[in-house]
Parts: sequence; C-alpha cells; structure tokens
Amino acid sequence: MNTAAEHRWVSLASFLVLLLVIGMTGVSCKQANNAPPAQQGASQPAVVYTCSMHPQIRESKPGKCPICGMELTQKK
Repeated sequence: MNTAAEHRWVSLASFLVLLLVIGMTGVSCKQANNAPPAQQGASQPAVVYTCSMHPQIRESKPGKCPICGMELTQKK
C-alpha cells in the first residue's frame, strides 16, 4: 500500500476507536446517574440538582457534574 492509503486506514481506525470510547463513556455515565433521587417525606418535595450542560444528570445534593465538572444547580 502506498502512504496515502495507509494514512487513510490509520485515520479511519483512530476515528472508530474514538467513537467507541465516546459511546462507552456515555453509556456508563447514563447508567450511573439513572437512579431517581432519594424520596423525602411526603410533606416536602424532593430537591433535585442538575447540570445546565447535561440535564440528564440528576442528583439529590449539590456537587459537580461527573461529565464536565460544572457546579450542579437546583432544579425549580
């Protein structure tokens, strides 16, 4: 094979590996954060904290987003 063809195959293989890693990260983050927030008493509604960049992240206490590291904000 010539160098141009080799370069294309290496680029394609690198791209596919990158897609696989991104896909695996998304699946593992979604599974870890899919649990509903802890139920509080019936008289108080549950407080939920979420990331403005990743609204699928839902936590029962303040902290940082596990994906991007931004501070979680209270959902109203």
